[in-house]
Amino acid sequence: MSALGWKISTFAALGTAAFLAIHPLRARADVKPDERGASASRGASHSGGGLLAVFTGEAEAAPSPNAALLARLRAARSPSVACDLMSEMELTADEEVTAAVAKNASPEHPMGLRECAIVVLGSVTTPSSKSWLSELLNDKNREIRVHAMVALAAKDDSDARAILFEAAASGDAQTRVDALVALGNAHVKEATPLLIATLPTVDSAQRRRVIEALGQARDPSAVAALGLEAREGSSTLRTAAIDALGEIGGDAAARVLSDVLQNGARDELSNAADALAKIGDTTARRLLTTALDDGRLDVTHAAMHALASLEGDEVREVMLRGLTSKDEKLVADASSYFGEHKDESVVPSLVAMAQGSSLTVATQVISALASLGGDAARDALVGIAGESGPTQAAALTQLSTMSNGADAAREVAIRLARQRGGSAADTAVSLLAEDGSTAARDTLVEIVRGGGTLASSALTALVRHGDPTSLATLRDVAKDDRNPSLRAEALTALGETGDPKTSDVLLAATRDSNPNVRRTAIDALARLGGRDAERVVAASATSTDVSERRTAVRALGRMGTAQASTELEALAKDKDPGVARSALNALASSSPQKAAVVAEENMRSGDVRARSAAVAVASSLEPDAARRLLTTAVRDPEERVAAEAVGVLAQVGGDAATRTIAGLLANSQTPDDVKRAAATALDDMGGDVARINAALIAKYKDSTNGETQIEGESHGEGSEYESEGGE
Repeated sequence: MSALGWKISTFAALGTAAFLAIHPLRARADVKPDERGASASRGASHSGGGLLAVFTGEAEAAPSPNAALLARLRAARSPSVACDLMSEMELTADEEVTAAVAKNASPEHPMGLRECAIVVLGSVTTPSSKSWLSELLNDKNREIRVHAMVALAAKDDSDARAILFEAAASGDAQTRVDALVALGNAHVKEATPLLIATLPTVDSAQRRRVIEALGQARDPSAVAALGLEAREGSSTLRTAAIDALGEIGGDAAARVLSDVLQNGARDELSNAADALAKIGDTTARRLLTTALDDGRLDVTHAAMHALASLEGDEVREVMLRGLTSKDEKLVADASSYFGEHKDESVVPSLVAMAQGSSLTVATQVISALASLGGDAARDALVGIAGESGPTQAAALTQLSTMSNGADAAREVAIRLARQRGGSAADTAVSLLAEDGSTAARDTLVEIVRGGGTLASSALTALVRHGDPTSLATLRDVAKDDRNPSLRAEALTALGETGDPKTSDVLLAATRDSNPNVRRTAIDALARLGGRDAERVVAASATSTDVSERRTAVRALGRMGTAQASTELEALAKDKDPGVARSALNALASSSPQKAAVVAEENMRSGDVRARSAAVAVASSLEPDAARRLLTTAVRDPEERVAAEAVGVLAQVGGDAATRTIAGLLANSQTPDDVKRAAATALDDMGGDVARINAALIAKYKDSTNGETQIEGESHGEGSEYESEGGE
């Protein structure tokens, strides 16, 4: 017998008698109500009656306090409802409840319900719960077996854990590992020697589980084995061993971790330092403090960061020294420490650092002041936010996050916004947009009406407020032609409000003499929606101004209504190629079926631009319709259309598409341009077909990766708002 086998057998022998004693206590889960009297006479678990009742059969069992819940559990049709009911009976569970719960752990039930039942069996204190769980150790589903082991280990009961030691002795290799890991994770120190003996017998994935379980067992006798893993294991195992040593704690573990911190690889230093901080005793603190003076900066940084998570006067002294360091990382950790500990005594030092340090340090210090809280920190941030400088915006933002800083942040933001300048002016407007106060709203109105560099962002902020005064301001600016750019933004903003009361301004703007205003109003109406908007946008699609028509087409596509789709269907056949292409693209978004019909008609057109538009829109159609259209298009007499279709067909994908493209590549009658497109497409698609045709792909693949474009036509849609006179 191996050493591991002998150790497991020794532990199992201690628990076998207890294991055998448990099973007779379990009641049958399938006992019917009318059989309970007979079950009691056979010695099954019985919650009611006394000794006299057993002999005479005359006394009735007291009603179970869980009778109503049991009835609901039997009637439950939802696993979640059943789980809630079982959990509700945990504290008052008797053997009848235990049997009912165990029945839900049987294989015919859904996995989630079985797992829930196992958790409940692990929580109840009835003797038979251990027997039910022990039977689940033989379940065909490993997940169920593992859940049962975890439930047994969590019982903190020597009999339950004896069952696991027996499983570790008699089961297969996987069962042995699962049982021992469950014991270790339940802090059972007796499992430690068995886990250590298991380490060299398992693969890397299992080895990590064993290492983690050794940490949870918290037995100092595992330190030597874990130290070896921390020095010589793979990267993943070293990390696991370091964490496990932190769980075990004690001087021996701390010394191993200190060695890793001083001599380990760079990616292990933080883990080792954090593990020492987790131990947190006198030895661990001393070792971390000593590491601050290590010659390697990354060791110093790791130690400082770990110390910042601890408490105590000696830690505070270290952090005070860190504030005066020239090392930015040390300063960041120190300032964060004081922020988290609400230590107002360092506010003057933090203010001085915010004003005289690098931007990185100053930003970190400002964040620490906000975390620190209190009146002193708030007043400090008010001062920093009020002075122009690189940290002004950060200070204002942090001030607004403080529980006692909202009013102060509003006052500073209003002052900065009215000054219309400074590095934090945009930040001030953004804060006022989120501030629902009348003072904030009035300031934004003032800025918009006054114009200037902040007017645009202030106008957007008024949309967020959305009150009558804000909307009235937007309406006024949308009618004012003194500032065309701001007027266009106001029109767009009105569309985004969703308020139908703004439609009159937008409708009037569609008749404006300025084409840019008309186009902007059309787009805004589409965003606003409604019947009037739909009617006007559709009418604009017949304008003699081509740019206005294209804007209207895109707007109809955005509206997505049935009437808009009908309009787009007609416009997709427009004489202007740009309008037709835009309409077809928009139609594909709102009604792919209608777009497919138009695209197929285009493929029969003698106009190469119409056929190209059909190919371009194919990827937006339903896959079957797209493949049908593109299978025709790849043989188009215009080589450029065919080559474009090959690329789109590859995007749509599918076995049929792959075969079609491979056929083009192999066909001697296929034009070279199309063959090059097919070679590139097959190479990108990969798979067996690409490997079979590797030689042809290498011969024809187009290395220029250029895009095919029909002569005299631009496929781009242009900007949403074209500049005036840009036609």
